[in-house]
Amino acid sequence: MKDDMQSPFPVVHEDLLKALEELFPMKDFGCTESLRQLDYHHGQRSVIAFLRAKRQEQTNNIIKME
Repeated sequence: MKDDMQSPFPVVHEDLLKALEELFPMKDFGCTESLRQLDYHHGQRSVIAFLRAKRQEQTNNIIKME
C-alpha cells in the first residue's frame, strides 16, 4: 500500500552527479565483455540517469515557485 505522506526525495546536487559521472563514465563494449558486465554497467548508468532526472525535476520546481 502506497503511503500518501511520502517524504520528499533528497536534494540532488550537481556536484554529486559530476562525481558519479567521473566514477562511472559511459563506455563502449566490445564482443568480449559478458552480458553480466554489460548489465552491471547499465545499472550504474541507470541510477545516474534517474538522479539526473530528479535533479531536473527539482530545478523545474524551484523555477516554478519563483
